[in-house]
Amino acid sequence: MEEAFLIAVEGAKMTVCGECAQKHGRLIAKIAAPEPERKYVAPAVEVLEPEIEVIDDYPAIIRKARMAKGWEQDELAKKVNEGLSTIRNIEASKLTPTEQVAKKIGRVLGIKLLQQLKPKALETKKEASRPMTIGDILKNK
Repeated sequence: MEEAFLIAVEGAKMTVCGECAQKHGRLIAKIAAPEPERKYVAPAVEVLEPEIEVIDDYPAIIRKARMAKGWEQDELAKKVNEGLSTIRNIEASKLTPTEQVAKKIGRVLGIKLLQQLKPKALETKKEASRPMTIGDILKNK
């Protein structure tokens, strides 16, 4: 454990590290640094968040499946409870369907429009091993 020092800076008393005690204020006393609170910190675990996206060639797949069933765009729109303009724009690559709409179209046409991407790891934070001092704050600036 690093030693701590009690110094006076412009009338204020504060506990600082040895390096800061030499640079700032007037030394009052050398003190034993307080033991940091011992907290249980669970080991860092990667939390994975799966990502789902619509496949690249969705317009052609939707159009082909719709035509195979002999449906017009308005029939598909009614069956998936979406507007005709939504279906037209999706088939024309002007609109990417949301995950919900892609699931409905896929279910009605019997096709798969969604693919799962490799999950991204979320960052985890670790606690410091000792309490932060004013010197630490000054070094960070």
